[in-house]
Amino acid sequence: MFGIRGSENRPIETADEKQQLLYKDRNRESLPWLASPMQALRGKEFKSFHVRHEASLIELFFDLFFVANLATFTANHEITNSHTITAYMGFFGILWSTWFQITIFDVRFAIDSVYERFCKLFQFMVFVLFAAVGTSFAPKDKDASKNYRIYQTLAVLLAVSRWLLAIQYGVVACFVVRKHKKLLLPFVLIIAMLVVSGTIFFLMEFGFQKMNINKLAIAWWITLPLEAIGVVTVSSFWRMLSFKDTHLNERLSLLTLIIIGEGVIGVSKTVGKLWPSSTAPDAGAIVAILSIVILLVLLWGAYFDNHPHGHYGTIRQQWWALLHFFLHLGYVGVVEGSNQMAIFFSSLKDYLSFDDLVVSACANNLPNDEYVSGLNATLQYLKVKKYAPLEYEGVQYIFEELLNLSVWPDQDMCASSYVEEYRYNVSILTRDAIMAKFGIEPNLAKDQFYHTFRVTYIYYWSSLALSLFTLLIFLWFVRRHHWDRFEWIRISWRLAMAIVALVIMLINFQETVFTKYIQSPVVVTTVVILMGLTLIVDRTCRYFGVARFKRHYHIPVESGDGDHHHSNDHVAQEMQPSKNQGVVADVQSVQSPSLTPQPQMYNPVGGNAYFSAPYGSAGTPEYGGAGGAPGYGGGAGAPGYIYNPA
Repeated sequence: MFGIRGSENRPIETADEKQQLLYKDRNRESLPWLASPMQALRGKEFKSFHVRHEASLIELFFDLFFVANLATFTANHEITNSHTITAYMGFFGILWSTWFQITIFDVRFAIDSVYERFCKLFQFMVFVLFAAVGTSFAPKDKDASKNYRIYQTLAVLLAVSRWLLAIQYGVVACFVVRKHKKLLLPFVLIIAMLVVSGTIFFLMEFGFQKMNINKLAIAWWITLPLEAIGVVTVSSFWRMLSFKDTHLNERLSLLTLIIIGEGVIGVSKTVGKLWPSSTAPDAGAIVAILSIVILLVLLWGAYFDNHPHGHYGTIRQQWWALLHFFLHLGYVGVVEGSNQMAIFFSSLKDYLSFDDLVVSACANNLPNDEYVSGLNATLQYLKVKKYAPLEYEGVQYIFEELLNLSVWPDQDMCASSYVEEYRYNVSILTRDAIMAKFGIEPNLAKDQFYHTFRVTYIYYWSSLALSLFTLLIFLWFVRRHHWDRFEWIRISWRLAMAIVALVIMLINFQETVFTKYIQSPVVVTTVVILMGLTLIVDRTCRYFGVARFKRHYHIPVESGDGDHHHSNDHVAQEMQPSKNQGVVADVQSVQSPSLTPQPQMYNPVGGNAYFSAPYGSAGTPEYGGAGGAPGYGGGAGAPGYIYNPA
């Protein structure tokens, strides 16, 4: 159809160099309609699906939709009470579980094709509609039943996303079961779970108009975790469907980085709220902002300094991946809570300063014009008119009434009940104006006013404790083989810091202590101290662990490696007992570049003694030589190095 007439009779010519380059370019740029995940495994020993070893550009593009949803929801939902916290956690769970289900499919089976791009397009649409729904997502709100169509839309979106994933798994199964019929059952199980969960979500759409939305939403919180646990369990029993050799670790680390980056966006907004004009920042605000920036760096280090390198167990990896939900939930709470605490501090400081000014003006019995002009100057300094014009107009109306009072200055201003009432109203309106300026819910009674701070305070410290507990579990998962005293110190310290965070959270039950604490800029600084001490203990344990090993054993580095020791996958080392050791020893681990270390077998002559390798190692090589002399697999005690990755 698109050929040249008579070309079928033309003899085939040998392509010259330019034609070959053109062919390679066009062949590289061509996109198949549908690609089999099996084609990425050609020439490899098939143990698990891993179509590539790093995230593709379209996967990174997909992650942007997640962070856009998170940023939009955070901007529209302020955490002020238990209902808003529940809504925040619930919507984050919906976003994260959908992202996780799509991701664990992509890292194993997704190959760029026209079909795959169409699937991604539908998933992009789902996440865009998530953002539209998220602005009004509040299932515990008293007006939730009036917005039932929002929840109906969300139920349909969840159903469509699961059914689309079921179709994708079905297409992959058609390619795979031709050669691996034993994988038919796990694919059927995964498809069945996704179809069932999607059907449950779809059926919920019919109940939101008639039933209590908050009670019906419980079906989400039950179905979403069961769905994720079910898929991970299937891949745990059928190792060929596991995440081994995939780039799932990279995807999770990138999402963690994105969540920390959300904190960077938040602190930039906080700076704009604390210093909205050319007014010089005060010391307390500077301390709060610097503490947030340092905390973001510490959160990054706490995760990435202990990020796994290489393979550390197929089942461990899968549950390690699933537990990232709790880490990300904790990190979101810490980064958002830090910005909230800084804003609370500044708003309280401004309000209390203004209130003190009102009281001092009363006590000094200032003339009415000086009284009003002094308070107005403070309001101008706080930019109340710009950020809260209605409250500002109310205050100006009261000022006019005060100027017209006949009791002033002939009578004692503070003794007048009329002036006292006016003064109280000025204080309340100014407080609401300052709260509105910082984005805090205004028009609250006195008990509700501090309750807003208390809820955020509890959420903040609970998120920190959850993050530390999750990091503790991660450390236990990654350290598969040897545990020495230094590893136990690191684990114990994380546990201790999590308990300290919970104890500090309990301060909110002591009214006086709590009020003074949140009025200071050191709330975030306290978190910085806890996280900073955790990283210092980590580094100290690493340093002394390595130093202790070097004192007892000579550890020469293989030629060509130099001093490059960035990860467990980069360095292969030989280990010998030092002269004062006097024994032939077995070492816990010998590592090889780009390979998962496996046990090495030697035939030592003479007695053996055992000592432990540094933490973070894997494998159990043995050393021996003729006549008890140290040897490394080279006969008659001659040093040699044999690595068997099988």
